Amino acid sequence: MDNFYYKIVMSEYDEAKSYDDQITKYQESGDLDYIIDMNVYAARGAQAKKNVVVVVFSAMMLESFIYQYGAEYIGKSYFKDHLDKLDLISKWLITPQLVAQKSIDKSGQAYEALKKLVKDRNYIVHHKQTGDRAGYSLEFYDYLKSASSNAINTIHLLVGELDNIHEVKPKFSESVLSTNECHA
Repeated sequence: MDNFYYKIVMSEYDEAKSYDDQITKYQESGDLDYIIDMNVYAARGAQAKKNVVVVVFSAMMLESFIYQYGAEYIGKSYFKDHLDKLDLISKWLITPQLVAQKSIDKSGQAYEALKKLVKDRNYIVHHKQTGDRAGYSLEFYDYLKSASSNAINTIHLLVGELDNIHEVKPKFSESVLSTNECHA
C-alpha cells in the first residue's frame, strides 16, 4: 500500500502546484478586482483540498511503509503485537534500530520533518474550529501549502535515510518512491 499511497500523494501534490500558475493568470488577467479576488480565492480553495490529501496521505504512506518494513524484516506477528500501536515517530525510530542496529538521526532533517508532518497531520485531522466553520481563510490555505511541501520532503528524507541505514537492493527509494504504473 505504501507505493499506492505515494502515487496518490504525488498526483495530488502535482495538481496542487498547478494551481499556482492558474492563480498567477487570474492575478494578471486585468479583470475587475472583485472578479480576480473571487477567482483566486476559488483556486486557492481547490488547491487547499489537494494539499490536505497530500499531508494526510503522506502520513498514511509513511505508516504503511514502516509497517511493511517491520513486518518483512522483524516478522509480521512480532511487529503487530509489539510495535504497531506505537506512534509514527516511535515506529520510525525503533524499527530501523531493531532491523539494522541503527536509528534515524534525531538531530537530523528527516526526524525534524517527520515531527512537523505528524503535527500538521494532527492539526488537520483533529482541527479545533475557531471562527470560520468551513476553514476558508487564506492563512489556513497558506498553512496547508507549507505543510504539503513539508510532507513531500519528509517522505524523501526518511526513505533516503533508511536507504543509508539499511542497504538493500533495490533501494527503498527506487522501489517505493516510484510513480510508474505497471499493469503487466
